[in-house]
Amino acid sequence: MGGVGPDGLDATNDLSYIGLDAYADVRTVQPNFGVRISPDCPEELMRRAVEYDRDGVLMHFFNDEAIIRSLVESGHAIEDARDYGVVGCLEPNAQGKTFGSTFAVQFSGIKCVEMALSNGVDNIFGYPSGIESGDPAGFKDFEDLWNAYDQQMRHFINQMVRGMDVLDRAIAETVPSPFASAMVDGCMEKGVDLTRGGAVYNSTGVQLMGFANVVDSLYAVKKTVFEDKRFTMADLTEWLSEDWQDVEDKRAYFLNRVPKYGNDNDDVDALASRVIDHYCDVLSEHRNFRGGAFWPGIFSVGFHITMGAFTGATPDGRFAGDVLGNGITPTTGNAISGPTAIMNSVVKLPVVRVFNGANLNMRFQGKNISAENLTTLINTYFRCGGTQVQFNMVDSAILREAQRHPEKHRDLFVRVSGYSAAFTGLSEIAQDEIISRTEFEMRP
Repeated sequence: MGGVGPDGLDATNDLSYIGLDAYADVRTVQPNFGVRISPDCPEELMRRAVEYDRDGVLMHFFNDEAIIRSLVESGHAIEDARDYGVVGCLEPNAQGKTFGSTFAVQFSGIKCVEMALSNGVDNIFGYPSGIESGDPAGFKDFEDLWNAYDQQMRHFINQMVRGMDVLDRAIAETVPSPFASAMVDGCMEKGVDLTRGGAVYNSTGVQLMGFANVVDSLYAVKKTVFEDKRFTMADLTEWLSEDWQDVEDKRAYFLNRVPKYGNDNDDVDALASRVIDHYCDVLSEHRNFRGGAFWPGIFSVGFHITMGAFTGATPDGRFAGDVLGNGITPTTGNAISGPTAIMNSVVKLPVVRVFNGANLNMRFQGKNISAENLTTLINTYFRCGGTQVQFNMVDSAILREAQRHPEKHRDLFVRVSGYSAAFTGLSEIAQDEIISRTEFEMRP
């Protein structure tokens, strides 16, 4: 709801407020509810949405300017970009003109770092899984490590492209969609089924998992091994292969003494931008079966938990099997400079190239933040280029109480990633991950 129409004018109307009020009354977790914020967004719409959000009504806030600019860069006509709708969690698509397979692929970037630091060996299972990209002990500088990371990523992206081609071809040949094709612009004009590229716009979403872990891990090696020369690559790779066993002092150094993404540190954020640019560049070299592009996304739904279980120890101080970072949100417990520092880090990133969407999760104590302050935070973030943000407003005491007595909290809903769910219906691992997220306060 909200946002601009194809003519570029804010399209908020009476139905927008009716829909917002109805959603706040029902408080369902599906479908996802998003508020598009344009530069001319009415103050009343923003005020009402923020007050509901502060009181625990779960919703997304989307920045029209940034998302429209991103869609235009992806190849959309400006009118179609303005008329975007949100698929699933947070993926923007031109309405009625798109076949966007938006959640087709979940790609573990941090697994590529693991392989680069082990010469292709999977530290979870102990056998070669990637390609041989060089013995890390022989790396002379950070660029040697980056080149190994690049090789691993290109190898697995190639594997992904081949797999998606087989899948999309099988769908086109066995289950064409004539009815859907009649409903989407382009198919009738081309005489081509939706599954073969008939839509005006075609894309395949590829979500980067563990983004913050990739950044923090690469920066940790860059800083401690190649700049400060505090540790050697040979020692580090041995510690990682053994899951930091018997070297807790070393792990603590990597975890607590090395700067992390999300704290408005220019050096770390510059590397974060390089990671995103590289990811987008590699994907841009490929086309999908329908003749469209592979769109980069950075959001995880719940795969930051699942993929973390199959990822070995990493140089950011993480143990093997621990959960990964969620979307473009910093890793849990490492955003120590406050919410504005997180947003300052995010707006330095080339998020305009992340066509398939990126989610930023933040957590506040709703009772300790004013609607005015939250409105100012969102508006400032969007003016600086942020694309999307969502909040959990439940404090840790309530969440722990719900773990102990789930029967008393069946109506407690939380943001997991781009989607919401009943807290008591989540696994204990997922519950603990949500409780562990940094909880901020904003007082007058």
